[in-house]
Amino acid sequence: MVLVEEATKLIGKDVSVQQLLSGREVANDVRGNRVHQFAYQMANYMYVVCDEQTREAIAVDPCWDVDGVLRVCENDLKVTIKAAVWTHRHFDHTGGVVPRAMTGTREDIVLPGIADFVERGIACYVGREDAKAVSKQARVPLDKIHALDEGDTVPLNERFKLQVLATPGHTPGSVCFLLAPDAETPGVLFTGDTLFIMSCGRTDLPESNVSSMLKSLTRLSALPGGTIVLPGHNYALPAHSTISEERDTNAMMMQAMERFQQSGSGTLTSEPVAALLPLPDYLGVARKLYDDHLACEAPSQNAAQLLSKP
Repeated sequence: MVLVEEATKLIGKDVSVQQLLSGREVANDVRGNRVHQFAYQMANYMYVVCDEQTREAIAVDPCWDVDGVLRVCENDLKVTIKAAVWTHRHFDHTGGVVPRAMTGTREDIVLPGIADFVERGIACYVGREDAKAVSKQARVPLDKIHALDEGDTVPLNERFKLQVLATPGHTPGSVCFLLAPDAETPGVLFTGDTLFIMSCGRTDLPESNVSSMLKSLTRLSALPGGTIVLPGHNYALPAHSTISEERDTNAMMMQAMERFQQSGSGTLTSEPVAALLPLPDYLGVARKLYDDHLACEAPSQNAAQLLSKP
């Protein structure tokens, strides 16, 4: 696991942020477990926000290997997960049923995720517009999911709370979580698949919306420049950046800032936008990384082949 030291510098030593990566700290049996092999390809980041005094923590986007996440928390971090939050509905973040189009199987493949936290009695939070989809996908009763709206908070302790920023675009209920002492001070932003390092989440999916994504990116660009960006996938180096760096280098955010201007009332006015943002083939890149990893010992296998083998 990786301690995000910049977060400690911003918010103080009483709170720490640990970054976990699927295929590295968790879901790391990439030679013997097909789900872990898939997780390695998807390169999901998960985060543990720890109260260093009470030893309680909030997990952000825990997925793929819930037992592994809890084992890291208990054995390595010495913390107890009091709540878990998810940035959006997709199976690689919340777990649940993988779309059969990806697996090539006739039977459902169900991944660990939110259902495992519900079973353990841990409070689970998802953006309201994604909650029903998560309930169906993860086979979890809807009343077991706390639906989040803009401005809601998930408390870590009396001083620090995860503030909910509604950032639709990748999915209707996509949210980011901001951990900061106050509105004027730079903090830590967990962006899920809304904002990546030098890019953004896909907008060519059935539930995606390009215009909403551009509005969300413009909104995030207005946060204090020193705010640390912690994305949902390991799609670029380094593992994190700042809002200031993204404003200067992220072509998607720059496109958004050009097309949407914030008015004095805080609303966004739009100009015509392109049908699709020019996004790279992230899944293809992730698969190539995995193929290279096994090239000397095993033939190349894609996600469908890995999961459909008996």
